Amino acid sequence: MQREAFPYISFVALMFGSTLIASRFSTGQFATPTYIATRLVIASLFFVCIYLVSPTRTWPTDPKLWFHGALLGIIATAITMNFIVGALNFLSSGLTSLLLTLNPAFVVIAAQLFLPDERLNVRQVLGVICAMSGALVMAWRGETGLALSSGNALLGYGMVIAALLIGAWQNIHIRKYVRHFDAFQVASVRMWFAAITGIIISWTLVGFDFSRVELSGYAALLYASVAGTFLGIMISLYNTQRFGATTSAMTSYIIPIITTVGGILILDETFTPVMGVGMLLIFTGLVLVQAKKQPALAPR
Repeated sequence: MQREAFPYISFVALMFGSTLIASRFSTGQFATPTYIATRLVIASLFFVCIYLVSPTRTWPTDPKLWFHGALLGIIATAITMNFIVGALNFLSSGLTSLLLTLNPAFVVIAAQLFLPDERLNVRQVLGVICAMSGALVMAWRGETGLALSSGNALLGYGMVIAALLIGAWQNIHIRKYVRHFDAFQVASVRMWFAAITGIIISWTLVGFDFSRVELSGYAALLYASVAGTFLGIMISLYNTQRFGATTSAMTSYIIPIITTVGGILILDETFTPVMGVGMLLIFTGLVLVQAKKQPALAPR
Protein backbone atom coordinates (compact mmCIF):
# COMPACT_ATOMS: atom_id res chain seq x y z
CA MET A 1 0.00 0.00 0.00
CA GLN A 2 1.31 3.45 -0.86
CA ARG A 3 2.46 5.27 2.29
CA GLU A 4 0.56 8.44 1.38
CA ALA A 5 -2.67 6.42 1.16
CA PHE A 6 -2.58 5.27 4.80
CA PRO A 7 -4.27 8.33 6.41
CA TYR A 8 -7.09 8.23 3.87
CA ILE A 9 -7.58 4.48 4.25
CA SER A 10 -7.55 4.74 8.06
CA PHE A 11 -10.09 7.55 8.11
CA VAL A 12 -12.51 5.62 5.91
CA ALA A 13 -12.03 2.56 8.15
CA LEU A 14 -12.91 4.62 11.22
CA MET A 15 -16.01 5.99 9.54
CA PHE A 16 -17.23 2.61 8.32
CA GLY A 17 -16.30 0.74 11.50
CA SER A 18 -18.08 3.14 13.85
CA THR A 19 -21.03 3.20 11.48
CA LEU A 20 -21.36 -0.59 11.68
CA ILE A 21 -21.54 -0.30 15.46
CA ALA A 22 -24.18 2.43 15.19
CA SER A 23 -26.12 0.37 12.68
CA ARG A 24 -26.00 -2.74 14.86
CA PHE A 25 -27.39 -0.64 17.72
CA SER A 26 -30.16 0.69 15.46
CA THR A 27 -31.40 -2.71 14.26
CA GLY A 28 -33.49 -3.04 17.41
CA GLN A 29 -35.41 0.16 16.66
CA PHE A 30 -35.66 0.36 12.87
CA ALA A 31 -36.67 -2.01 10.12
CA THR A 32 -33.51 -2.40 8.03
CA PRO A 33 -34.89 -0.93 4.75
CA THR A 34 -36.37 2.05 6.61
CA TYR A 35 -33.10 2.69 8.42
CA ILE A 36 -31.14 2.54 5.16
CA ALA A 37 -33.57 4.75 3.25
CA THR A 38 -33.55 7.40 5.96
CA ARG A 39 -29.75 7.36 6.16
CA LEU A 40 -29.46 7.79 2.42
CA VAL A 41 -31.95 10.65 2.31
CA ILE A 42 -30.09 12.52 5.06
CA ALA A 43 -26.74 11.99 3.35
CA SER A 44 -28.10 13.06 -0.04
CA LEU A 45 -29.38 16.32 1.48
CA PHE A 46 -25.83 17.12 2.64
CA PHE A 47 -24.71 17.07 -0.97
CA VAL A 48 -27.58 19.35 -2.02
CA CYS A 49 -26.69 21.83 0.73
CA ILE A 50 -23.03 21.89 -0.30
CA TYR A 51 -23.93 22.62 -3.90
CA LEU A 52 -26.22 25.43 -2.79
CA VAL A 53 -23.74 27.17 -0.48
CA SER A 54 -20.36 26.46 -2.08
CA PRO A 55 -19.16 28.99 -4.68
CA THR A 56 -16.72 26.47 -6.14
CA ARG A 57 -19.03 23.49 -6.63
CA THR A 58 -20.93 23.13 -9.90
CA TRP A 59 -23.88 20.80 -10.40
CA PRO A 60 -22.99 17.70 -12.44
CA THR A 61 -24.12 17.84 -16.07
CA ASP A 62 -22.16 15.10 -17.85
CA PRO A 63 -24.58 12.32 -18.94
CA LYS A 64 -21.88 9.66 -18.52
CA LEU A 65 -21.19 10.82 -14.98
CA TRP A 66 -24.92 10.61 -14.20
CA PHE A 67 -25.10 7.11 -15.67
CA HIS A 68 -22.18 5.72 -13.70
CA GLY A 69 -23.22 7.58 -10.55
CA ALA A 70 -26.72 6.15 -10.83
CA LEU A 71 -25.38 2.64 -11.36
CA LEU A 72 -23.15 2.90 -8.30
CA GLY A 73 -25.93 4.44 -6.22
CA ILE A 74 -28.53 1.79 -7.02
CA ILE A 75 -26.37 -1.33 -6.90
CA ALA A 76 -23.25 -0.54 -4.87
CA THR A 77 -24.87 1.74 -2.30
CA ALA A 78 -28.59 1.13 -1.69
CA ILE A 79 -28.63 -2.62 -2.33
CA THR A 80 -25.26 -3.27 -0.68
CA MET A 81 -26.16 -1.29 2.44
CA ASN A 82 -29.37 -3.29 2.81
CA PHE A 83 -27.34 -6.50 2.64
CA ILE A 84 -24.74 -5.37 5.19
CA VAL A 85 -27.14 -3.84 7.70
CA GLY A 86 -29.52 -6.76 7.16
CA ALA A 87 -26.69 -9.11 8.15
CA LEU A 88 -26.35 -7.22 11.44
CA ASN A 89 -29.69 -8.71 12.48
CA PHE A 90 -27.99 -12.11 12.56
CA LEU A 91 -24.28 -11.39 13.09
CA SER A 92 -22.33 -9.09 15.39
CA SER A 93 -20.75 -5.92 14.06
CA GLY A 94 -17.32 -7.42 14.80
CA LEU A 95 -17.98 -10.63 12.87
CA THR A 96 -19.64 -8.78 10.00
CA SER A 97 -16.66 -6.48 9.62
CA LEU A 98 -14.31 -9.46 9.84
CA LEU A 99 -16.11 -11.12 6.95
CA LEU A 100 -15.94 -7.85 5.05
CA THR A 101 -12.15 -8.03 5.27
CA LEU A 102 -12.45 -10.57 2.48
CA ASN A 103 -12.98 -7.59 0.20
CA PRO A 104 -9.33 -7.45 -0.98
CA ALA A 105 -9.49 -11.12 -1.94
CA PHE A 106 -12.65 -10.56 -3.95
CA VAL A 107 -11.15 -7.44 -5.52
CA VAL A 108 -7.93 -9.11 -6.69
CA ILE A 109 -9.96 -11.94 -8.23
CA ALA A 110 -12.10 -9.38 -10.06
CA ALA A 111 -8.99 -7.44 -11.06
CA GLN A 112 -7.52 -10.64 -12.50
CA LEU A 113 -10.62 -11.05 -14.65
CA PHE A 114 -11.31 -7.46 -15.68
CA LEU A 115 -8.14 -5.37 -15.33
CA PRO A 116 -5.50 -6.64 -17.77
CA ASP A 117 -2.59 -5.03 -15.89
CA GLU A 118 -3.41 -6.66 -12.52
CA ARG A 119 -2.48 -10.34 -12.41
CA LEU A 120 -2.51 -12.90 -9.60
CA ASN A 121 0.57 -14.98 -8.75
CA VAL A 122 0.69 -18.35 -7.00
CA ARG A 123 1.19 -16.77 -3.57
CA GLN A 124 -1.88 -14.61 -4.01
CA VAL A 125 -3.97 -17.60 -5.13
CA LEU A 126 -2.95 -19.42 -1.95
CA GLY A 127 -3.82 -16.28 0.01
CA VAL A 128 -7.30 -16.15 -1.46
CA ILE A 129 -7.84 -19.83 -0.57
CA CYS A 130 -6.57 -19.28 2.98
CA ALA A 131 -8.75 -16.20 3.52
CA MET A 132 -11.86 -17.92 2.20
CA SER A 133 -11.20 -20.92 4.43
CA GLY A 134 -11.30 -18.63 7.47
CA ALA A 135 -14.81 -17.53 6.58
CA LEU A 136 -15.85 -21.11 5.88
CA VAL A 137 -14.61 -22.25 9.31
CA MET A 138 -16.75 -19.65 11.07
CA ALA A 139 -19.79 -20.34 8.89
CA TRP A 140 -19.44 -24.10 9.42
CA ARG A 141 -19.38 -23.60 13.20
CA GLY A 142 -22.32 -21.22 13.04
CA GLU A 143 -20.48 -18.34 14.70
CA THR A 144 -22.52 -15.15 15.14
CA GLY A 145 -20.57 -13.08 17.66
CA LEU A 146 -23.83 -12.50 19.55
CA ALA A 147 -24.65 -13.52 23.09
CA LEU A 148 -28.11 -14.60 21.89
CA SER A 149 -28.14 -16.05 18.39
CA SER A 150 -31.21 -15.73 16.16
CA GLY A 151 -30.48 -19.10 14.54
CA ASN A 152 -30.17 -17.55 11.06
CA ALA A 153 -26.39 -17.21 10.90
CA LEU A 154 -26.13 -18.58 7.36
CA LEU A 155 -28.53 -15.92 6.11
CA GLY A 156 -26.26 -13.28 7.61
CA TYR A 157 -23.22 -14.86 5.96
CA GLY A 158 -25.04 -14.95 2.64
CA MET A 159 -25.89 -11.26 2.85
CA VAL A 160 -22.26 -10.35 3.55
CA ILE A 161 -21.03 -12.47 0.61
CA ALA A 162 -23.55 -10.75 -1.68
CA ALA A 163 -22.26 -7.37 -0.48
CA LEU A 164 -18.66 -8.48 -1.12
CA LEU A 165 -19.45 -9.54 -4.68
CA ILE A 166 -21.03 -6.17 -5.38
CA GLY A 167 -18.13 -4.42 -3.66
CA ALA A 168 -15.60 -6.14 -5.93
CA TRP A 169 -17.60 -5.09 -8.99
CA GLN A 170 -17.78 -1.55 -7.61
CA ASN A 171 -14.02 -1.21 -7.21
CA ILE A 172 -13.30 -2.43 -10.72
CA HIS A 173 -16.08 -0.33 -12.23
CA ILE A 174 -14.83 2.85 -10.56
CA ARG A 175 -11.27 2.15 -11.62
CA LYS A 176 -12.24 1.50 -15.26
CA TYR A 177 -14.96 4.07 -15.88
CA VAL A 178 -15.19 6.67 -13.11
CA ARG A 179 -11.65 7.74 -12.20
CA HIS A 180 -11.64 10.62 -14.71
CA PHE A 181 -14.72 12.29 -13.22
CA ASP A 182 -14.86 14.68 -10.28
CA ALA A 183 -15.15 12.52 -7.14
CA PHE A 184 -17.57 14.85 -5.38
CA GLN A 185 -19.94 15.01 -8.35
CA VAL A 186 -19.93 11.24 -8.73
CA ALA A 187 -20.55 10.78 -5.00
CA SER A 188 -23.46 13.23 -5.04
CA VAL A 189 -25.22 11.63 -8.01
CA ARG A 190 -24.56 8.24 -6.49
CA MET A 191 -26.15 9.28 -3.21
CA TRP A 192 -29.23 10.82 -4.84
CA PHE A 193 -29.99 7.65 -6.77
CA ALA A 194 -29.21 5.53 -3.72
CA ALA A 195 -31.72 7.55 -1.68
CA ILE A 196 -34.43 7.12 -4.31
CA THR A 197 -33.71 3.39 -4.50
CA GLY A 198 -33.70 3.08 -0.71
CA ILE A 199 -37.10 4.77 -0.49
CA ILE A 200 -38.53 2.41 -3.11
CA ILE A 201 -37.13 -0.67 -1.35
CA SER A 202 -38.43 0.39 2.06
CA TRP A 203 -41.84 1.45 0.75
CA THR A 204 -42.22 -1.85 -1.11
CA LEU A 205 -41.04 -4.19 1.63
CA VAL A 206 -41.92 -2.67 5.02
CA GLY A 207 -43.25 0.86 4.60
CA PHE A 208 -42.04 3.56 7.02
CA ASP A 209 -42.69 2.92 10.71
CA PHE A 210 -40.82 5.03 13.28
CA SER A 211 -43.01 4.14 16.26
CA ARG A 212 -40.26 2.11 18.01
CA VAL A 213 -37.49 4.63 17.45
CA GLU A 214 -36.13 6.42 20.52
CA LEU A 215 -33.86 9.47 20.76
CA SER A 216 -30.80 7.20 20.92
CA GLY A 217 -31.89 5.57 17.67
CA TYR A 218 -32.20 8.92 15.90
CA ALA A 219 -28.77 9.93 17.21
CA ALA A 220 -27.21 6.72 15.86
CA LEU A 221 -29.01 7.24 12.56
CA LEU A 222 -27.69 10.79 12.20
CA TYR A 223 -24.14 9.72 13.03
CA ALA A 224 -24.25 6.84 10.55
CA SER A 225 -25.65 9.16 7.87
CA VAL A 226 -22.80 11.64 8.27
CA ALA A 227 -19.90 9.30 9.08
CA GLY A 228 -20.51 6.19 7.02
CA THR A 229 -22.84 7.35 4.28
CA PHE A 230 -21.62 10.86 3.46
CA LEU A 231 -17.97 11.15 4.49
CA GLY A 232 -17.06 7.48 4.22
CA ILE A 233 -18.45 6.84 0.75
CA MET A 234 -17.16 10.12 -0.67
CA ILE A 235 -13.60 9.58 0.56
CA SER A 236 -13.70 5.88 -0.35
CA LEU A 237 -14.51 6.85 -3.93
CA TYR A 238 -11.62 9.31 -3.89
CA ASN A 239 -9.29 6.60 -2.56
CA THR A 240 -10.22 4.20 -5.35
CA GLN A 241 -9.72 6.87 -7.98
CA ARG A 242 -6.36 8.03 -6.64
CA PHE A 243 -4.74 4.88 -5.25
CA GLY A 244 -6.41 2.02 -7.11
CA ALA A 245 -8.88 -0.78 -6.39
CA THR A 246 -6.53 -3.01 -4.37
CA THR A 247 -5.16 -0.24 -2.15
CA SER A 248 -8.65 1.12 -1.50
CA ALA A 249 -9.75 -2.33 -0.39
CA MET A 250 -7.14 -2.23 2.40
CA THR A 251 -9.70 -0.31 4.45
CA SER A 252 -11.14 -3.69 5.38
CA TYR A 253 -8.05 -4.58 7.45
CA ILE A 254 -8.63 -1.81 9.99
CA ILE A 255 -12.42 -1.96 10.35
CA PRO A 256 -12.51 -5.23 12.40
CA ILE A 257 -10.26 -3.74 15.05
CA ILE A 258 -12.69 -0.86 15.53
CA THR A 259 -15.86 -2.94 15.43
CA THR A 260 -14.60 -5.84 17.56
CA VAL A 261 -13.45 -3.61 20.40
CA GLY A 262 -16.41 -1.24 20.06
CA GLY A 263 -18.92 -4.08 19.76
CA ILE A 264 -17.66 -5.73 22.94
CA LEU A 265 -17.55 -2.49 24.92
CA ILE A 266 -20.76 -0.89 23.67
CA LEU A 267 -23.02 -3.68 22.39
CA ASP A 268 -22.02 -6.61 24.64
CA GLU A 269 -20.93 -8.68 21.63
CA THR A 270 -18.61 -11.67 21.97
CA PHE A 271 -15.38 -12.88 20.40
CA THR A 272 -14.89 -16.65 20.44
CA PRO A 273 -11.81 -18.84 19.85
CA VAL A 274 -13.31 -20.02 16.55
CA MET A 275 -13.65 -16.41 15.44
CA GLY A 276 -10.01 -15.94 16.43
CA VAL A 277 -9.00 -18.86 14.20
CA GLY A 278 -11.12 -17.46 11.38
CA MET A 279 -9.52 -14.03 11.78
CA LEU A 280 -6.04 -15.57 11.76
CA LEU A 281 -6.76 -17.48 8.54
CA ILE A 282 -8.34 -14.47 6.86
CA PHE A 283 -5.56 -12.08 7.81
CA THR A 284 -2.87 -14.60 6.84
CA GLY A 285 -4.54 -15.03 3.49
CA LEU A 286 -4.80 -11.31 2.93
CA VAL A 287 -1.12 -10.83 3.78
CA LEU A 288 -0.34 -13.33 1.03
CA VAL A 289 -2.77 -11.61 -1.33
CA GLN A 290 -1.03 -8.29 -0.74
CA ALA A 291 2.51 -9.70 -0.70
CA LYS A 292 3.15 -8.48 -4.22
CA LYS A 293 1.70 -5.04 -4.76
CA GLN A 294 -0.79 -4.94 -7.60
CA PRO A 295 0.17 -2.49 -10.34
CA ALA A 296 -2.23 0.43 -10.41
CA LEU A 297 -3.27 2.52 -13.36
CA ALA A 298 -1.62 5.93 -13.18
CA PRO A 299 -4.09 8.68 -12.26
CA ARG A 300 -4.64 11.38 -14.79
